[in-house]
Amino acid sequence: MIGTTATTATLAVSAALDAAWPAWLIALVGGLVIVAVGWTHRLAGRRTPRARAVTILRTLAGLALVLLLARPTLILSHQRTPPPTLAVAIDTSASMARQDVTAGDSDEPTGRLAAIVERLTADDGQLLRDLAGSYRLRLCAVGAGLDAQMTVDEAEQVPEAIAWLRNLRAEDSETDLAGGIRQAIATLDPDRTAAGLVLLSDGRRNSGPPLHATADDLQAIRCPAIAVPIGSDQPLADLRIDDVQSPLRGFVGEPVAVRGRLVAVGLADDVTATVQLRDDSSNQIIARQTIEIPAGEQSADGHPFTLIYQPTEAGTSHVTLEAEGPLAEANSRNNSAQVAIEAVDARVRVLYVEDQARFEYRYLKNLLVREPTVVSSVLLLSADPEFPQ
Repeated sequence: MIGTTATTATLAVSAALDAAWPAWLIALVGGLVIVAVGWTHRLAGRRTPRARAVTILRTLAGLALVLLLARPTLILSHQRTPPPTLAVAIDTSASMARQDVTAGDSDEPTGRLAAIVERLTADDGQLLRDLAGSYRLRLCAVGAGLDAQMTVDEAEQVPEAIAWLRNLRAEDSETDLAGGIRQAIATLDPDRTAAGLVLLSDGRRNSGPPLHATADDLQAIRCPAIAVPIGSDQPLADLRIDDVQSPLRGFVGEPVAVRGRLVAVGLADDVTATVQLRDDSSNQIIARQTIEIPAGEQSADGHPFTLIYQPTEAGTSHVTLEAEGPLAEANSRNNSAQVAIEAVDARVRVLYVEDQARFEYRYLKNLLVREPTVVSSVLLLSADPEFPQ
């Protein structure tokens, strides 16, 4: 808990002199009174106890007269210090609806925002009551900015705060935590001490400046900040296509290899995933490969795959790699990748020159002659003039 003090009342008592005389003049007059009384005592020449008592009384009476002329004043001051403000910023962006945390006694996963509301409103809002007893509590809903806020000054407002919290929805499509916090800071009462700001969020951001950009704003009002991460410490289940490789150019009728890696994280069970190649123009599946992925795998190397595409006409062909699996993925944008291949309607020309009719010569010559996509010329240097080249 952030260290601070609750509402306090201070009673102070002090004394002051209300005369227009300076202090040094009052002290000088008092000194002259003492000297005058002592001088008269010496002139009287009496040394009896009664004479000394009369002298002391004369001195006290003279000093009392000087003090009365200085107009002494007794000041009684009563000062009341209002409780400091504690701001609680609650992230209400769409990612807070993800069900990967538990709340209360239930073992079933619930939404991140729902878990926050459950914790704050548990036991009829006992936590809110405790905070309201020491702070002026400012509840802020932040998403694309400062969406809503509510102030709790006393425990009697806790039921209203509970209703306000239960009406929060994780629906903001944008998450600008820095912008929302800056707006919340701007609404704080400048006459009250800022006890602190507590941010309850999963930390995801897709717009606005980074969160550390609010450091100067918080430092300006001497407001400490505490970030409480919300969510599971386990990675979310996700399939991802990585390291896609394919030639930029191929030949019509010739196979083209499209390679890549399928990476899986956060798997609780064994998964059978499928990687397929789809022709964008016809929306037909060209090739498909099945990959078995064991549970709990966290390897960044992934599973390599190779899919074959054979262009049927010249021009640039656009194909899409797609990964599918029985997973409830939060991010499916990384499950596909676009590939563009230029198909050339031409044949490769090969000139093969050999000296002796070795085994390799016979093998390669027959291979080149049979290949319809290759125009080949073979020259054997040791052949007789009558040998057809």
